[in-house]
Amino acid sequence: MPVPVRTIPDDFVQMAKLKTGTEMRKHYKAHSKTVRRWSMEAGVTPLRYPLVSKATPPLPENFLETAKSMTMKEIARHYRASWKTAAAWMLMARLPSITSVRAPAKTYTPPKVLPLWGNHPLPQRDDSAAGSAADFLRRDGWVPVCRQRTIDGVSSRDLWQVGRLRLTTVQMIDKALAKGWEPASA
Repeated sequence: MPVPVRTIPDDFVQMAKLKTGTEMRKHYKAHSKTVRRWSMEAGVTPLRYPLVSKATPPLPENFLETAKSMTMKEIARHYRASWKTAAAWMLMARLPSITSVRAPAKTYTPPKVLPLWGNHPLPQRDDSAAGSAADFLRRDGWVPVCRQRTIDGVSSRDLWQVGRLRLTTVQMIDKALAKGWEPASA
């Protein structure tokens, strides 16, 4: 034999604005599913926690004007209260709760190219005879082959680091020729 369905009490909408679901179950002596069904039929949502408990301080002066555009965290910081107290005040003032403010979407900007190792564009290919000989030695296994900027604190543009050796441009080209490099005729 089916159990008869209870109808919505006349004062349900007003009570839903003032009480939590647990308090409403006790008040109407109804099951939680019954209170949820009544809430869905009436289109209201009971409070999640009491508006005012014994520990909640009274609403501060000028709260409505101040709190309209603030998040819960900002309200709590402004009034030096806890987040729970700020949330209770928002409920007491019937303001929508803004838990966080989303920053506007940023447009993509490519990273700056810095003149540091690993974050710079590849250098232009050296098509000179010395650059071609250096490429040959790199492929031949004499790694690393790179320009040596200073030797003993004196800068020079004619030095190359070939493996562990420091060679002049002429010596590096001679080593490449000895290994089988053929210079391109221009």
